[in-house]
Amino acid sequence: MIAPHIDFHRGGHAYARAYLELFKQGQPDVVIIFGVAHISPPAPFVLTRKAFDTPFGALTTDQDLVRQLEAACSWDPYAYEMVHRTEHSIEFQAVMLSYLYGPNVRIVPILCSTFGSELGGVEPADIAGVETFLESCQDIVATLGRRVSVIAGADLAHVGRRFGDAFDISEPIVEGVAERDREDLEYVTAGDADGFYRSVMQDRNERRICGLNCIYASLKTVARSGATGELLHYDYAHDPAGGIVSFADVVFA
Repeated sequence: MIAPHIDFHRGGHAYARAYLELFKQGQPDVVIIFGVAHISPPAPFVLTRKAFDTPFGALTTDQDLVRQLEAACSWDPYAYEMVHRTEHSIEFQAVMLSYLYGPNVRIVPILCSTFGSELGGVEPADIAGVETFLESCQDIVATLGRRVSVIAGADLAHVGRRFGDAFDISEPIVEGVAERDREDLEYVTAGDADGFYRSVMQDRNERRICGLNCIYASLKTVARSGATGELLHYDYAHDPAGGIVSFADVVFA
Protein backbone atom coordinates (compact mmCIF):
# COMPACT_ATOMS: atom_id res chain seq x y z
CA MET A 1 0.00 0.00 0.00
CA ILE A 2 1.07 3.56 -0.70
CA ALA A 3 -0.28 6.11 1.76
CA PRO A 4 0.68 9.75 2.37
CA HIS A 5 2.99 11.12 5.01
CA ILE A 6 1.64 14.66 4.84
CA ASP A 7 0.38 15.96 8.20
CA PHE A 8 -2.99 14.66 9.33
CA HIS A 9 -4.88 17.96 9.20
CA ARG A 10 -4.17 18.31 5.46
CA GLY A 11 -4.20 14.66 4.43
CA GLY A 12 -6.30 12.85 6.99
CA HIS A 13 -8.97 11.98 4.43
CA ALA A 14 -6.33 10.21 2.33
CA TYR A 15 -4.99 8.23 5.30
CA ALA A 16 -8.57 7.17 6.06
CA ARG A 17 -9.16 5.91 2.52
CA ALA A 18 -5.96 3.87 2.44
CA TYR A 19 -6.21 2.38 5.91
CA LEU A 20 -9.85 1.47 5.48
CA GLU A 21 -8.74 -0.72 2.58
CA LEU A 22 -5.97 -2.26 4.68
CA PHE A 23 -8.43 -2.95 7.48
CA LYS A 24 -10.75 -4.77 5.06
CA GLN A 25 -7.94 -7.20 4.23
CA GLY A 26 -7.62 -8.43 7.82
CA GLN A 27 -4.95 -7.86 10.42
CA PRO A 28 -1.37 -8.43 9.26
CA ASP A 29 1.20 -10.09 11.49
CA VAL A 30 4.08 -7.94 10.26
CA VAL A 31 4.17 -4.63 8.41
CA ILE A 32 7.26 -3.55 6.49
CA ILE A 33 7.14 0.26 6.38
CA PHE A 34 9.28 2.21 3.93
CA GLY A 35 9.59 5.87 4.80
CA VAL A 36 11.52 8.86 3.49
CA ALA A 37 14.78 10.08 5.02
CA HIS A 38 14.26 13.69 4.00
CA ILE A 39 17.75 14.80 5.05
CA SER A 40 19.24 12.08 2.81
CA PRO A 41 22.06 10.58 4.87
CA PRO A 42 24.73 8.77 2.82
CA ALA A 43 23.21 5.29 3.24
CA PRO A 44 20.47 3.94 0.96
CA PHE A 45 18.43 2.39 3.77
CA VAL A 46 18.46 3.17 7.49
CA LEU A 47 17.21 0.58 9.99
CA THR A 48 16.23 0.81 13.63
CA ARG A 49 15.51 -1.82 16.29
CA LYS A 50 13.55 0.62 18.41
CA ALA A 51 9.81 0.56 19.03
CA PHE A 52 7.51 3.37 17.92
CA ASP A 53 5.42 4.87 20.69
CA THR A 54 1.96 6.14 19.77
CA PRO A 55 -1.13 7.39 21.65
CA PHE A 56 -2.61 3.92 21.14
CA GLY A 57 0.35 1.91 22.41
CA ALA A 58 3.86 1.10 21.27
CA LEU A 59 4.51 -0.84 18.08
CA THR A 60 7.51 -3.11 18.49
CA THR A 61 9.90 -3.96 15.69
CA ASP A 62 10.33 -7.54 14.55
CA GLN A 63 13.88 -8.09 15.74
CA ASP A 64 14.48 -11.24 13.70
CA LEU A 65 13.48 -9.57 10.45
CA VAL A 66 15.53 -6.47 11.21
CA ARG A 67 18.57 -8.69 11.77
CA GLN A 68 17.85 -10.46 8.48
CA LEU A 69 17.88 -7.14 6.65
CA GLU A 70 20.92 -5.97 8.58
CA ALA A 71 22.83 -8.94 7.18
CA ALA A 72 21.93 -7.85 3.64
CA CYS A 73 23.57 -4.42 4.04
CA SER A 74 27.01 -3.62 2.69
CA TRP A 75 26.95 -0.46 4.84
CA ASP A 76 26.25 0.16 8.52
CA PRO A 77 22.43 0.40 8.59
CA TYR A 78 22.52 2.01 12.04
CA ALA A 79 25.15 4.70 11.41
CA TYR A 80 22.37 7.23 10.84
CA GLU A 81 19.72 5.62 13.03
CA MET A 82 19.07 8.94 14.80
CA VAL A 83 17.44 10.17 11.57
CA HIS A 84 14.42 8.07 12.59
CA ARG A 85 14.01 10.34 15.62
CA THR A 86 13.06 13.40 13.58
CA GLU A 87 11.23 11.78 10.65
CA HIS A 88 7.46 11.57 10.30
CA SER A 89 6.88 9.35 7.25
CA ILE A 90 7.02 6.09 9.24
CA GLU A 91 5.71 7.67 12.43
CA PHE A 92 2.36 8.59 10.90
CA GLN A 93 1.92 5.05 9.57
CA ALA A 94 2.65 3.73 13.06
CA VAL A 95 -0.12 5.92 14.49
CA MET A 96 -2.61 4.58 11.96
CA LEU A 97 -1.58 0.95 12.49
CA SER A 98 -1.79 1.21 16.26
CA TYR A 99 -5.19 2.90 15.97
CA LEU A 100 -6.44 -0.12 14.00
CA TYR A 101 -4.65 -2.93 15.80
CA GLY A 102 -3.18 -1.62 19.04
CA PRO A 103 0.21 -3.21 19.81
CA ASN A 104 -0.78 -6.47 18.11
CA VAL A 105 1.21 -6.05 14.92
CA ARG A 106 5.00 -5.93 14.54
CA ILE A 107 6.74 -3.52 12.21
CA VAL A 108 9.95 -3.35 10.21
CA PRO A 109 10.73 0.39 9.86
CA ILE A 110 13.03 1.28 6.94
CA LEU A 111 13.97 4.83 5.97
CA CYS A 112 14.96 5.29 2.32
CA SER A 113 17.62 7.84 1.53
CA THR A 114 19.09 8.75 -1.84
CA PHE A 115 20.47 5.78 -3.75
CA GLY A 116 23.42 7.76 -5.05
CA SER A 117 21.89 7.74 -8.53
CA GLU A 118 19.67 10.81 -8.73
CA LEU A 119 22.39 13.05 -10.20
CA GLY A 120 23.71 10.49 -12.67
CA GLY A 121 22.44 8.08 -15.25
CA VAL A 122 22.56 5.02 -13.00
CA GLU A 123 19.25 3.47 -12.00
CA PRO A 124 18.63 1.76 -8.63
CA ALA A 125 18.51 -1.66 -10.30
CA ASP A 126 22.15 -1.17 -11.29
CA ILE A 127 23.30 -0.50 -7.72
CA ALA A 128 24.28 -3.83 -6.19
CA GLY A 129 23.77 -2.85 -2.56
CA VAL A 130 20.26 -1.55 -3.21
CA GLU A 131 19.19 -4.62 -5.16
CA THR A 132 20.64 -7.04 -2.58
CA PHE A 133 18.75 -5.32 0.21
CA LEU A 134 15.47 -5.31 -1.72
CA GLU A 135 15.90 -8.96 -2.67
CA SER A 136 16.09 -9.73 1.04
CA CYS A 137 12.84 -7.79 1.51
CA GLN A 138 11.29 -9.87 -1.27
CA ASP A 139 12.43 -13.06 0.47
CA ILE A 140 10.70 -11.98 3.68
CA VAL A 141 7.40 -11.39 1.89
CA ALA A 142 7.64 -14.63 -0.10
CA THR A 143 8.79 -17.05 2.58
CA LEU A 144 7.88 -15.75 6.04
CA GLY A 145 4.71 -17.82 6.32
CA ARG A 146 2.85 -15.06 8.12
CA ARG A 147 0.58 -12.26 6.94
CA VAL A 148 2.89 -9.50 5.72
CA SER A 149 1.81 -6.05 4.58
CA VAL A 150 4.12 -3.54 2.89
CA ILE A 151 3.49 0.18 3.22
CA ALA A 152 5.22 3.11 1.56
CA GLY A 153 4.65 6.33 3.52
CA ALA A 154 5.16 8.59 0.54
CA ASP A 155 4.09 12.01 -0.68
CA LEU A 156 4.47 12.96 -4.32
CA ALA A 157 5.17 16.41 -5.81
CA HIS A 158 6.49 19.41 -3.89
CA VAL A 159 6.05 22.45 -6.11
CA GLY A 160 6.02 26.22 -5.53
CA ARG A 161 8.01 28.94 -3.80
CA ARG A 162 8.17 27.00 -0.52
CA PHE A 163 10.25 24.39 -2.35
CA GLY A 164 12.49 26.69 -4.40
CA ASP A 165 10.42 27.43 -7.49
CA ALA A 166 10.19 30.99 -8.79
CA PHE A 167 6.44 30.98 -9.44
CA ASP A 168 3.19 31.11 -7.55
CA ILE A 169 0.67 28.30 -7.68
CA SER A 170 -2.02 28.65 -10.32
CA GLU A 171 -4.62 26.32 -11.76
CA PRO A 172 -2.46 25.46 -14.81
CA ILE A 173 0.42 24.56 -12.46
CA VAL A 174 -1.87 22.30 -10.41
CA GLU A 175 -3.21 20.64 -13.55
CA GLY A 176 0.28 20.09 -14.95
CA VAL A 177 1.50 18.52 -11.72
CA ALA A 178 -1.54 16.24 -11.59
CA GLU A 179 -1.02 15.14 -15.18
CA ARG A 180 2.59 14.18 -14.56
CA ASP A 181 1.77 12.54 -11.23
CA ARG A 182 -0.84 10.37 -12.89
CA GLU A 183 1.64 9.35 -15.58
CA ASP A 184 3.97 8.14 -12.83
CA LEU A 185 1.14 6.41 -10.98
CA GLU A 186 0.24 4.35 -14.04
CA TYR A 187 3.60 2.61 -13.63
CA VAL A 188 2.94 2.22 -9.91
CA THR A 189 -0.42 0.50 -10.40
CA ALA A 190 1.20 -1.76 -12.98
CA GLY A 191 3.77 -2.79 -10.35
CA ASP A 192 6.58 -1.48 -12.59
CA ALA A 193 9.17 -0.08 -10.19
CA ASP A 194 11.76 0.64 -12.85
CA GLY A 195 9.20 2.27 -15.14
CA PHE A 196 8.04 4.45 -12.26
CA TYR A 197 11.59 5.54 -11.50
CA ARG A 198 12.28 6.41 -15.14
CA SER A 199 9.00 8.30 -15.43
CA VAL A 200 9.83 10.49 -12.45
CA MET A 201 13.41 11.03 -13.60
CA GLN A 202 12.64 11.91 -17.23
CA ASP A 203 12.64 15.57 -16.15
CA ARG A 204 15.24 14.98 -13.40
CA ASN A 205 12.47 14.90 -10.82
CA GLU A 206 11.66 18.59 -11.21
CA ARG A 207 8.47 18.08 -9.14
CA ARG A 208 10.57 16.83 -6.20
CA ILE A 209 8.80 13.51 -5.65
CA CYS A 210 10.10 12.92 -2.13
CA GLY A 211 8.64 9.41 -2.07
CA LEU A 212 10.53 8.33 -5.20
CA ASN A 213 12.83 5.81 -3.54
CA CYS A 214 10.44 4.50 -0.90
CA ILE A 215 7.76 3.83 -3.54
CA TYR A 216 10.41 2.15 -5.70
CA ALA A 217 11.52 0.00 -2.75
CA SER A 218 7.97 -1.02 -1.86
CA LEU A 219 7.17 -1.99 -5.45
CA LYS A 220 10.34 -4.09 -5.65
CA THR A 221 9.49 -5.77 -2.35
CA VAL A 222 6.15 -7.08 -3.63
CA ALA A 223 7.34 -7.71 -7.21
CA ARG A 224 7.11 -11.51 -6.99
CA SER A 225 3.39 -11.38 -6.22
CA GLY A 226 2.59 -10.30 -9.77
CA ALA A 227 -0.31 -8.22 -8.42
CA THR A 228 -1.45 -4.96 -9.95
CA GLY A 229 -2.51 -1.99 -7.92
CA GLU A 230 -5.55 0.25 -7.75
CA LEU A 231 -5.39 4.03 -7.43
CA LEU A 232 -7.95 4.77 -4.74
CA HIS A 233 -7.42 8.48 -4.27
CA TYR A 234 -5.32 11.40 -5.55
CA ASP A 235 -5.21 14.88 -4.09
CA TYR A 236 -2.98 17.81 -3.20
CA ALA A 237 -2.76 20.30 -0.36
CA HIS A 238 -1.50 23.85 -0.21
CA ASP A 239 1.60 24.58 1.82
CA PRO A 240 1.12 27.62 4.07
CA ALA A 241 4.50 29.00 2.96
CA GLY A 242 3.50 28.90 -0.71
CA GLY A 243 3.27 25.75 -2.80
CA ILE A 244 1.47 22.43 -3.07
CA VAL A 245 2.17 18.86 -2.01
CA SER A 246 0.43 16.04 -3.84
CA PHE A 247 -0.26 12.53 -2.54
CA ALA A 248 -2.11 9.38 -3.45
CA ASP A 249 -3.46 6.08 -2.11
CA VAL A 250 -2.59 2.94 -4.04
CA VAL A 251 -3.44 -0.56 -2.82
CA PHE A 252 -2.25 -3.95 -4.05
CA ALA A 253 -4.54 -6.62 -2.67
